[in-house]
Amino acid sequence: MHRTVGDLTELPRISTFPNVGVSTNYMDSINIAHDMRSSMQLQSRYKFSSNKAVINPAGTDVRFRKLDLNLLVALDSLLSEANVTRAAKHMHITQSAMSAALGRLREHFGDALLIPSGRGMQRTRLAEDLMAPLADLVAQIDAFVSNDRQFDPAIATDRFVIVFASSHISDIGASVIDEVLKLAPNVQVDLRTSIQTAAEALTDLDVDLVCAPEQIRSVDQPSAVISVKKHVAVCSTQADFCADGKPLDFAAFTAARHVAFGGSASPLMGALNEATKTTSNRFRVDANTGLVSVIGQLLNNPERIALLPSNVADIVLSNGGTRVVPLAFAVEDYRCVLQWRERDQSDPAVAWFKGIVHACAASANQRDASD
Repeated sequence: MHRTVGDLTELPRISTFPNVGVSTNYMDSINIAHDMRSSMQLQSRYKFSSNKAVINPAGTDVRFRKLDLNLLVALDSLLSEANVTRAAKHMHITQSAMSAALGRLREHFGDALLIPSGRGMQRTRLAEDLMAPLADLVAQIDAFVSNDRQFDPAIATDRFVIVFASSHISDIGASVIDEVLKLAPNVQVDLRTSIQTAAEALTDLDVDLVCAPEQIRSVDQPSAVISVKKHVAVCSTQADFCADGKPLDFAAFTAARHVAFGGSASPLMGALNEATKTTSNRFRVDANTGLVSVIGQLLNNPERIALLPSNVADIVLSNGGTRVVPLAFAVEDYRCVLQWRERDQSDPAVAWFKGIVHACAASANQRDASD
């Protein structure tokens, strides 16, 4: 890993620090390093590649407690190599420039940092104590400046929150959790259900993604269609719909009593209400619900009918007591979108989570197509 520093060739040369023991500034030096390290903490969800300039490429002094921060990377290299020549080569600067940097560092810390030992140099006690926190600090500064963020699921400890419309949590909710934890065993996934619009759901800053019908997506936030399903009309096995063996026409459909799935966010509510304006029929909705578990109970009334996404219809039909009603007219498909905030567009953790949801939705779509 190569790190660069401001133009150290411009640093003024100072005389070599005299031989001294551990100075009275020893604890102050440790405290400075600790404070600087604490102030630069980044979230654990990211790892960073550091191949960019990290400390003030313009070469001007940026000081913290009277220390020129341009010297931090030089100090890191000096302590790591314990050799001025090798440290200079590692930093791609001249040996004289690195010697000048060492002189300024000695002056600031009140400690020799590196002292002659045989044919080489050894680190002082202060230098040894500074070495680990300094390496961590430089890596964090590098990460902060470069903004080269990568999400590593193997070490992530994030908490992801996704809000589902009821039609999709039963379809892919469990597979999303399984796939996330397979790749990121230390993260937590919160699944929530809601009949809010996507815009309302995204006002909760804890929420990362929303999976909802296209009709209630937020026009102000990015989105992507993740599934398209057919609608299926379902009624009680005791109902008289299509008793003549013919598909149900639009007039008879609108005249029925309806269970609207998805609550006020039902994708067909607006379309059907608009369509009935051109007929003498009134579109009657007995109940709006986003709960798959109660649809079958509501359909116990033989005068009711529900128009459901195919995956929800399959669940209701599997519980018994209901049947499919063939329709004589075309019905728009149920389109589900995934939404996230514009501000998270470049967030690598959210991008990874979106990829998992997309993959799970694609697998569910393939299963539907093969059935």
